[in-house]
This record gives sequence, structure tokens and C-alpha cells, in this order.
Amino acid sequence: MPLDIDFRDAKNGQIRRHEKGRPRIDPAAPLTAAERAARYRQHHRSTINRKRRQRRKVEAILGGKQPEAVAHQRIIRNQHAALDPAEVAASLSAYTVEAIDRAVAGPLIERHEWLGTLGSTTIFVGLFSPTRDLQGVAAFGYGPAGPIRALIGEPALCLERGACTHKAPRNAASYLITEACKLVYRSTGTARFFAYCDPAAGEYGAVYQATGWLYLGQGLRGEGEYRTRRFAVLAPGRDPDDPAQWQTSRELRREGRHFSFEAALNAGWLIGTRPAKHVYATHVGRDRKAWRKLLVALPYPKPRPELTLAARALRERIA
Repeated sequence: MPLDIDFRDAKNGQIRRHEKGRPRIDPAAPLTAAERAARYRQHHRSTINRKRRQRRKVEAILGGKQPEAVAHQRIIRNQHAALDPAEVAASLSAYTVEAIDRAVAGPLIERHEWLGTLGSTTIFVGLFSPTRDLQGVAAFGYGPAGPIRALIGEPALCLERGACTHKAPRNAASYLITEACKLVYRSTGTARFFAYCDPAAGEYGAVYQATGWLYLGQGLRGEGEYRTRRFAVLAPGRDPDDPAQWQTSRELRREGRHFSFEAALNAGWLIGTRPAKHVYATHVGRDRKAWRKLLVALPYPKPRPELTLAARALRERIA
């Protein structure tokens, strides 16, 4: 039943409004251009801010500013390069990839890798320069069990750790990963490999994209389900500003603990969310072509669109 109320002034037909300028009940009351713009900004504030930040980054790149490194290992590599300048080889010719011991791989991983530990890895492959200088390490292990193995098949190994020094030439990481997988396949017979990239470390899988690995999604949960964020916990006394100290919620069930989230909070733990990891996989065996046809690969993620936009703008200027 319509209300017997006239929201218009009988003398001039103007719409009565609140102090903020919005109509009260009348659905036919039009909004001014300023009101429509204010409502749009309110509903899409995060999108507008993201586009503004992206526009500023593009303008800075076009103005000659070098884009800042985001990946943790790139930042570490740049720091080492500033402290210990060294001549970088022009190419990977005469570089070799060989199996190495855990004791040899440990110092390089601890110094250059995001997690800083070897974890449960058991197979190690090193990248050697012509002067026998170790400039990269790839470490393999069984990795986590779960949906990934049901998806790509067994047997499979996980590339759990990997890093190159600042002395390694261009494309050293992709070359090391490709040759290391082939070497492990020849020695163990395992042809399937998978790896995770942690957005908390600024990783999105550029090196795996360069080597042609299949992208399986972010936060793989099995049965075609994905998640973009995951729970993370921080033990009491740890630094909340250090992303490397945050751990998965499985930590609440280790070392005899059986904490629920409520019990963990009462015990002084911090609980938050972090971006889910990107998942990649590859096959280097003889039946790799048939294996690829069985998997549904997703488009590669592109987390830094400002670089793409800047490159496009540069091409348009040249044209």
C-alpha cells in the first residue's frame, strides 16, 4: 500500500533531501552528478586506490625510475651485489649442473633463500661456474602430501628450495631448474615435479613460467577447489612484521599441541590470513606430452601489471 506522503514541495516541485543531500524514501528522486560520484567512490574505494597506486608506478617507470624489487630473493641478491660487487658472466656457456651434498648446499640456501633452511630436502643440485664457483642450488624432497599428488600423479618430487647468488648470469635460475629436474630424473626415475610460490615472499612463479611449467592455480585444495587466502599463525614472542616467521595452521597441531584457534589465542598466539601459494608442476619424462593433455592448466598470474602497462606505453611512444 503506497504511503500518503508527498515528498515534493507544492510550490516549486523540488525534492526534499537529508542534510547530506540524499533522497529520503522516494525512489524516483534523481541524484546529482556529485552524489553519484561520491556513491561510486564509496562502493569502489579499494579498486580506485589500487588503480591510483598502479598509475603512479607506471608514471614513475616512464619517467626513468627503475622498478623496485618485490621478491625477497631478488632483494637479497641486490643487497649482496651492493656489498660485494662482482663481474657477472655474459652467458651460461661452460656452466655445469651437478649433484652435491647437503653440507655444500646448506650455506648458500641459508644465505639467499626465502625460508633460510633446507627443510626436509634430500636431493641437491648445484650450478657451477667455469671456475668451479657454486652460484646456485636446487633442493628436492618429497614435499607435502595431498591434492597435488592426486592431480599430477605419482611418483613426484617437490622443488622445495632454490636460490642463485648475485654472481650468477642472466637466466641462471631457469637453466638450473630445467637441468636439475632432468638430472634427478636420470638418477631416480622420477619425472614429475611440483613447486610452490609464496606471495608473502613476493613470488608468483616467473622462473617456472620461463621454463614452461604448468600453472595449477592458487591455494590448490583438490576436487577443483581453490582458495586465494589461507590461515597463518605466529608463535608467542615472534616478530609479526617478519613474514618468514608466520607459519601454517598445522603448527598448532605439532610438538604435542592440539590447539584450536580459541585456545591458541588464549595462549598468546596470533592468527591471521596470508595469500595462498601458487602451484606449478612439470613432467620431464618420455610421456610428458600425454601427461600435459590430462591436466587443466590455468593462465599464468601477473602480479605486477604496472610493468606490462609501462611496456605497452613505451611501445606506443616508439610507434
